[in-house]
Amino acid sequence: MMLTNGSNSSNSHHARSRPKVCLETSVFTALFGQQEGKWKMGRDILQDARENRVQVIVSALVLVECEMALGTGVATTNGVATDGAMPDTLTQNILTEDVVADFFESEFLTRCNVDPFTGELARRLRGDLSGVTQLAPTAWLWLATALLTECEYLMTYDRHLHKLAGQPALGRLQVGPPTRPWDAGQLSLTDVEGVMDRPPIVGTGQSRSLVI
Repeated sequence: MMLTNGSNSSNSHHARSRPKVCLETSVFTALFGQQEGKWKMGRDILQDARENRVQVIVSALVLVECEMALGTGVATTNGVATDGAMPDTLTQNILTEDVVADFFESEFLTRCNVDPFTGELARRLRGDLSGVTQLAPTAWLWLATALLTECEYLMTYDRHLHKLAGQPALGRLQVGPPTRPWDAGQLSLTDVEGVMDRPPIVGTGQSRSLVI
């Protein structure tokens, strides 16, 4: 399945009825690094977004965080940096910063800037919840982004963020690892993929896209 920055049609009623999910950077590093037991769920959620079943929100932080992972050859697993996250030389050579930047321009993703309102809410959340868990500064900004965009879910592999699940300060926001709770019996790509275990990542010439 090719994920590109192509357009998708939707009507306003359908857009309002879709659940909103904020996908934190660790979901994308797992996807781009094809981390066993993790990357396929991210792929299935993005396919749901392409088919207008769900609205996916990301913070602009994802650009620099993913590019840092690519630039150092290190990605994060459960919030902890781990060497060798990219599974093979082919992936490392082709998955460039430009390819990732192009991917985050896709119309099935809603990218939110880090503005003063986000920063102020992140500061307040840190003051209220730092006794529950210790997070990196950017994690508080992700949490604020999910709240300000009125997401139902913040999905992440950062286990420190998971500790905030159920906190009254988060209202209806559910924090946890990636799942598809909106699934009402639709087949995912994982259900129908057959023998496709590790798809290629393609980026040649001026035409670049991720095949995931």
